[in-house]
Amino acid sequence: MRTAFLALLLCVQILPSQNRPPAQETEEDALRTAMGETGNSPTEMIRALEKHLNRFPKSKRRAEIERALAKSSIDARDNNRILKYGEIYLASDPSDLLVLERVTRLLTSREDKESNERGLQYAERFRKGIIELEKQPPEGGRITAQMREDLDRGLGRSYTFQARALGHLGRFEEAVAAAKRGFEVFPSAEPALDAAKWLGKTGKDEEALRYYADAFAMPDSRVTDEDRIRIRQQMGETYRKVHGNEKGMGDLILAAYDRGLTVAEKRKARALQFDPNANLTNPMEFTLNGVSGDKIDLKTLRGKVVVLDFWAT
Repeated sequence: MRTAFLALLLCVQILPSQNRPPAQETEEDALRTAMGETGNSPTEMIRALEKHLNRFPKSKRRAEIERALAKSSIDARDNNRILKYGEIYLASDPSDLLVLERVTRLLTSREDKESNERGLQYAERFRKGIIELEKQPPEGGRITAQMREDLDRGLGRSYTFQARALGHLGRFEEAVAAAKRGFEVFPSAEPALDAAKWLGKTGKDEEALRYYADAFAMPDSRVTDEDRIRIRQQMGETYRKVHGNEKGMGDLILAAYDRGLTVAEKRKARALQFDPNANLTNPMEFTLNGVSGDKIDLKTLRGKVVVLDFWAT
């Protein structure tokens, strides 16, 4: 959380302090003092840095401070400041996907035209950023299972943001297409709900029911019990609207549950392509890399004495 702030503080501390009048406080002195008094609270950090910018509006370190403000606003979950400082920061560094994702999510959660026009542009930038990130060689030389899932989830989320912006702009057919694309890339509750919402706006309630069912039954650790209750209510309302009652809705949910199991199996198989130990909890099922680059299946060592030497650079 404090990495950006510590870097900023370090920059301030190594500035030359010679040839300055002893009684005159420089901006570096003021910034050093402000940084030293903030503690671990991102809210205190925001207040201190905003106060500093008010005092030194032409600060030579304004870009660094605005970057720190954007990051600390995310830590503090301060949506207004995330938008304020996030957009300023993205103007100078459009490649920061964390800030880009938060700004895009907030803009496309609104319903006014201006916010969603900007959000649509950011969503496309976010999509391209994920694609560019996929092309970069990862640290350690290989993509892990978790990295692959994060990339897939991020790409799917970019289409979901597009769908929301397009829907709020009244472009419902395009919104449906974008939401469906997001669900194809990374099937989960979030894109499924968006697909259902915009299908409903186009009068396709029967098709929307499938996506409500997927959102309800899809394995997704990010969906809380309260979320599922809300999804169940939305699905029930739509089902009664189409069929007059809820008879047969159980079959719809069971079909979605089966689709969810298939998705989970495909996701597991995909993870194993990048990491043979993905999702394993039994150490004797692990596969390790040998010193010569060969693979060692620990199951083949059952009944033998194995010495494990843990070390670090």
